[in-house]
Amino acid sequence: MIIALTYYLGGGTAEVKTLLTWLGFPDPKTIPVSLSHDQGNKTLKIFAQAWEPSRDFARLREDLAKQIAVVAKKVSWRSQDILILETHYNNLKKAGYNEADSLQSVIVNLKG
Repeated sequence: MIIALTYYLGGGTAEVKTLLTWLGFPDPKTIPVSLSHDQGNKTLKIFAQAWEPSRDFARLREDLAKQIAVVAKKVSWRSQDILILETHYNNLKKAGYNEADSLQSVIVNLKG
């Protein structure tokens, strides 16, 4: 019921649906086992939009940091994705999250 209400109050957009899929103790069955490049790219862009507004919600931000790292590991990234990956790396590093290491690893592999 709470998820349905959140979806409705959030405007029912694809972005809200993506956030609800990944954040707030989601059902593990709803988390994709793998993501296409396009899905991963869209997901990280939505997460980037949610980063700053999440600053006053510690548990949400922790969950967001964790899921950013999860998404980063599930996708075969391309060199043109370095900007979004670096954005997340910088946000995570600045906020003191260890998940920044996962992003750094992906970036280093891309720059190879």
